[in-house]
Amino acid sequence: MPDSLASLFPTLYAGIAEFPRRQFGMIRAVQVDGRLSRAAKGQSVVWDVPQISAAVDVEPSATLPAPDADVAKPLSYTMAYRKAVRIAVTGEASEAIGDANMAIRRQNQYLQAFDALAAGIEGYLAGIAILNASRAFGTADTIPFTASSANLEYFAKLWGILARNERSNGELSLVLNTATAEAMRAYMAMLWKANEAGDDEMMKNGYRTRIQGFNIYETNQMPKHTKGTGAAYVLDGDHAAGATDIVVKTGTGTILAGDVISIADEPSGSKYVVTEGIAAAGTLKIGAPGLLGAAVTGKAVSIHQYTPNLAFNQSALGLGVRLPEIPKEGDAAIDATSIRDPYTGLVFEVRRYAEYRQIVDEIAIMYGAIVLDPEAIAIGLS
Repeated sequence: MPDSLASLFPTLYAGIAEFPRRQFGMIRAVQVDGRLSRAAKGQSVVWDVPQISAAVDVEPSATLPAPDADVAKPLSYTMAYRKAVRIAVTGEASEAIGDANMAIRRQNQYLQAFDALAAGIEGYLAGIAILNASRAFGTADTIPFTASSANLEYFAKLWGILARNERSNGELSLVLNTATAEAMRAYMAMLWKANEAGDDEMMKNGYRTRIQGFNIYETNQMPKHTKGTGAAYVLDGDHAAGATDIVVKTGTGTILAGDVISIADEPSGSKYVVTEGIAAAGTLKIGAPGLLGAAVTGKAVSIHQYTPNLAFNQSALGLGVRLPEIPKEGDAAIDATSIRDPYTGLVFEVRRYAEYRQIVDEIAIMYGAIVLDPEAIAIGLS
């Protein structure tokens, strides 16, 4: 009989510290609902968003005033993906490798499986955030930190977007793509000089845990956003501050969800994230709270290409994780268990199947995501 799955745990956990892992800043920064219950692909799941009623005047009374009814505004999202990695071991391989080497081999395979599945979740979360962000700061296709621009403006401006949206308190995170993080290490001397930073954390370890109110994370899975083909669009009509429906005319090509646009002579000089795009002249939508300044008809609309860095409040994004559904009668697995990856905090299900002259271990996870507060998300261009 093959070893039980539980017997693999000591070997597996022993290798976690040595095994090279990717950076998973998004998973670490969002709210995670990781119940050990099962769900089906496409199943709708509720995320409770607590609400309170409006404040009232306090007036003396002989009786206790009746409270307002409990206000509940649950949001629903979908378990969008069901992913698995399968690891097969044949009798020939087991005999040729030997028991000791087989334990190390399986250890590495399991950790690779955790890494591959988590990478898919990481990229998925980044994509969801990009499509639902409020505004952006930075220069298109330009790394923010260079030898000639080594200052803290980038952090301050992203914080400013959240502050103007009244979302700058609480647990703030800034997830950097690899190129931006590399440039920060290379050029931001005030972060690694102990006499300026106040400690030698970055000099010794290569990272800082907090900068300008943000928890700093990195990710290797930040997707480059390719802008639409739109060109020569201008505003069709005047647009008041606060507008989220932006009407454009005369141009051609697409403006896509996730594109970052700016409007000539708009007083705030802000960059806005498109949440609903267009294929031709018409009405696109930008993220709340909309335009910060009034914009005049006929003004040019520019579209910016970028690789994002993401600044957000932890309350902005939720990740739901479940175990994939199986028949109530069970399936052909001879053993099954759940295991928590301590590096990401995600819980995976492991099921073992006895097949013809081989054993197959399946590492699986089900997940979906929800945007709880779009105004608490900002994009840093790079």
